Amino acid sequence: MARYRGGRRGYSGGPRFASYASLGMAEALRLGDQAQIICQIESAQAVDEAQAIADVPGVAGLFVGRADLALSMGLEDPRAPEVLKATQIALQAATRAGKLAGMHVGGAPERDQFMAEGANWFVVSSDQTLLRQAVQAFAGPPKASRAR
Repeated sequence: MARYRGGRRGYSGGPRFASYASLGMAEALRLGDQAQIICQIESAQAVDEAQAIADVPGVAGLFVGRADLALSMGLEDPRAPEVLKATQIALQAATRAGKLAGMHVGGAPERDQFMAEGANWFVVSSDQTLLRQAVQAFAGPPKASRAR
């Protein structure tokens, strides 16, 4: 369904793979159909279907979104035990299918934890977090304001 040819993907010449509308339609279609399809696992239902999703021909991997997964489970903590168990289930499904098993992590400790559980592709932190950390490191610890 995510392909132009043999699927139901709507055409746009504007994406990066189409050089932002500078390629002809035939070349844009060819390049677009080479994109990897990564399915996001962000609901309890998706976890239940993770193996079936991972087994679909043409799916390159699964990407677990723990925050949305937590919300779908009625939880407010992406590190809640139920969310971590669901994450393991999805990662194992991807691994069994020989696919990418991806997720977002806050840094190296989480990366190492989930790598041990089968994750093999990571989005680490975010640009906002990395920028904030760099500025905080540069500025140093907060100083008490001086009363005048």
